[in-house]
Amino acid sequence: MLVPALVHAQDVAVVCVSAANLHLKPDYESPLETQELMGVPVAVCDTSAYWVNVITPQPYQAWITDKNLALFSADEFEAYQAAPKYIVTAVESVVYSQPSFSSFPVSDLVCGCILRKEFKGRKPLAKRGFSAVVLPDGRKGWVPLRHMEDMDAWQKRVQSLNAGDRVELAISHAMKMLGRPYVWGGNSSRGFDCSGLVRSSFLMTGKALPRNASQQFAYGKEIPVQRLADGSFDLSSLQRGDLVFFGRMDPEKGARISHVGIYLGGNKIIHSSQLVRINSLSPSDEDCYENYRRLVKACRIVE
Repeated sequence: MLVPALVHAQDVAVVCVSAANLHLKPDYESPLETQELMGVPVAVCDTSAYWVNVITPQPYQAWITDKNLALFSADEFEAYQAAPKYIVTAVESVVYSQPSFSSFPVSDLVCGCILRKEFKGRKPLAKRGFSAVVLPDGRKGWVPLRHMEDMDAWQKRVQSLNAGDRVELAISHAMKMLGRPYVWGGNSSRGFDCSGLVRSSFLMTGKALPRNASQQFAYGKEIPVQRLADGSFDLSSLQRGDLVFFGRMDPEKGARISHVGIYLGGNKIIHSSQLVRINSLSPSDEDCYENYRRLVKACRIVE
């Protein structure tokens, strides 16, 4: 699909690949700013050759190539929004050309991708444990049903969770990503940066956090963390699921945040630093995070 040469600000497109890379400038060598997932609508602002400047819901403004997008008219987008959908809940999956694992792939999928349902009459089309789906750009295929949930049912389920269950679901998602590589700008199971892991984990509980670590801190309720005389920290005020932030303290501007992790309790965190891993914040522990001294803030996202 080619994006027309003249695209007006706020035209709408929908991401049509599993995890689209968004760059600072319209150039593959430009830094990766973030990723957006299949099925997510974006506002189109400008074009440059086959690059498209978009604003995502994260919110983020950056450049993406046109074949990563399906451009919709107003009527087409209204129909897309109204169409029944699935959300991918497996860490990874595949859209197959036939309801068979031996058939050719149409696309890969990651957790959080959104796909329209294909119907036969009034019922979603399904065969041999696969469900028929329609990608945002109109491609069709089959996905193992166990890898997806009905979008509306999923939203109702996660929105009904109490605070404790929501936290545990976010942590469970993060734990499934252990060992995944650190990717600057990564926001999918293909690889994460620190705030990408946090955002992805809470997104799968129905909570859409801002994209960057400093924004995530501002989103939550600050929880005091006391630095002790020996350089360690009193973390007794923290609960599982709280976010912990690292950086440096500026005498004039306060905390300059550069890293974030999710607190697991028992002085442990899960975070993306070189890879997704678990570390201690206690200097006496063998798995102590090498930058534990740079802990500057903490906040609570779920109450």
